[in-house]
Amino acid sequence: AEEQARIAAEKDAIAKLKRAEKVNKSIDSNIRQVQYLKIDSPSGSYTSLGDCYFYGKGKDFDIAKAFLCYNLGAKQGEAEAFLRIAHYYETGRSFGRFYLEQDSDLALAFYEKAETLGVSGAIEGIKRIKKQ
Repeated sequence: AEEQARIAAEKDAIAKLKRAEKVNKSIDSNIRQVQYLKIDSPSGSYTSLGDCYFYGKGKDFDIAKAFLCYNLGAKQGEAEAFLRIAHYYETGRSFGRFYLEQDSDLALAFYEKAETLGVSGAIEGIKRIKKQ
């Protein structure tokens, strides 16, 4: 039983590492795909700018620009950005010409990254994905 638990833990750790590698690839790919969007330089963080676009606070509601901001924020190491991107992948998003397919594996990867950075809410996201 102990041997089986050890093997299961090793497999889980390997899967988690593979998902972590997908995070960086995903961020770079997303930035390349939506870099044509013009965004203002953030006065604070890309994550807070993304929230402005996502909720239409002081900016036009634009889910694609919010997604780009969150990816730029993640690239800069803004911890909260990883949580926002995870939510995009968990739910899937569509608005105008912007379409992002639901991807539980990538959502889990982003939630795990957010959790390692100490973002509150990430553990709940991990639990939701693992229940599916």
